[in-house]
Amino acid sequence: MGSLVLAKRPNIIAGFSPKDVGGLKLWLAADRLTHLIDGDPVGSWIDASGNGNDVTQATATNKPTFKTGILNGKPVVRFDGGVWLSGGDILDFDYLDKFTLFVVQKNTAGVGDQSLIGKFDSASPFQGWELTYVADTKIAAGLVSDWATNNALWLEYNTTLTSNHIVTMRYNGNATPGTGDLGLWRDGIALALSATVKNGLTATSVNAIPFTIGARNNGAANKITGDIAEIIIYNRALADAVSSQVLRYLGSKWGISVP
Repeated sequence: MGSLVLAKRPNIIAGFSPKDVGGLKLWLAADRLTHLIDGDPVGSWIDASGNGNDVTQATATNKPTFKTGILNGKPVVRFDGGVWLSGGDILDFDYLDKFTLFVVQKNTAGVGDQSLIGKFDSASPFQGWELTYVADTKIAAGLVSDWATNNALWLEYNTTLTSNHIVTMRYNGNATPGTGDLGLWRDGIALALSATVKNGLTATSVNAIPFTIGARNNGAANKITGDIAEIIIYNRALADAVSSQVLRYLGSKWGISVP
């Protein structure tokens, strides 16, 4: 399908919560950081899913910044190209695992490859899963067992995300993943639904790699410059109708147009 929408859909925005959809593993929303004021460093971002998958940063100089009144009158967490948050050993998605993630984000400067969110190694064999900006001109998503041997399932789409957008990544989980098992959307519109399969996928050791927001592998590389307003991750490949509910919630909340 070209977009994550329903032909006829009920009004689910009022009173909807990401918890209403089963399989919620992580829910981070900048407007829930109510203890912070504009300009405060963000040392911890508490997971509202109830799973305790909090992300933190202990080093003062590596903490992102809380900024108020940025997106639809609401706050964001701002990353300046030298900061990140880590959740440690959580969200160990492998090629057999289904998952869907939504990120409300804005890339504010082109500084090469930037890892938005994922659990991805920064050195050979470059394995794990990731949603990332590539060379200032592309948004990419994928799962990699070994990049050097081309064991990967990968999507890239030529676009810049310098305005506020909702990016969705969905993986169907498959022992022999094919081109249709990985999808990438911007504001509910498909950017690419035909992934490149490179020699298939095998099991990875992602449990040794920290889950990281705003960089790759606990800040080892590819730090982003931009804003993140909300992140929602499910351990399911959500059907289009269900994804539409989450998108409408995010679009209404953050003032982003979705179909």
